[in-house]
Amino acid sequence: MNSSANASETQLQHPRTALKWGVITAAALLLPAATLALRPTAASDAALIAKARGVAANTVGDVAIDDAQSFRVLRGKQFKGLLVSGSGQVARDGASPVHGCFVVGVNADGRVKVIQTIGTDNWEAETCRGVKAVSLLKSDADGTQRLVLIYDAASPNAATVEPVVLRWTGRLDRAEVDITASDKASQAGAETVADVRKALGL
Repeated sequence: MNSSANASETQLQHPRTALKWGVITAAALLLPAATLALRPTAASDAALIAKARGVAANTVGDVAIDDAQSFRVLRGKQFKGLLVSGSGQVARDGASPVHGCFVVGVNADGRVKVIQTIGTDNWEAETCRGVKAVSLLKSDADGTQRLVLIYDAASPNAATVEPVVLRWTGRLDRAEVDITASDKASQAGAETVADVRKALGL
């Protein structure tokens, strides 16, 4: 009798155990994914920063890296790569070079992309005086990440502040300037990260 009773008790425990683990698994699936975060670069990032500098030097003269505005990109504890801010002499068609700025997206596996900002495209008539602030923005539902750089710049007639928004999906070496978002923030007169968030409805 005792043996049969124990067997019945064991059989009754199985569905309860399965239910318990099923609830735990379901709860885990509902946990939000870790968001991206920016952290100061570390000594261990020196090789990747040197690579960023070297690749930038292929298209920019007299490259200078802005260590204070360069960051590690983390998702939770996972290292995703670097965003390296820099400046230098940018060539322009039919005009003399201008002191411009750029940011390098460096993926964790070493793949690199140089994104020129002030001194090119919409900002071709401006010179770059430096980066004031860098901040991640709210990501889109489809996983597109955004980041804003606030630059001190100068046109031929006046000093100005320019917000430049980057976007990427997945790897950092896929980052590119989001012209639409950058223009919207600029036309709203955004001069701070908070201003940019307000202008973009974030």
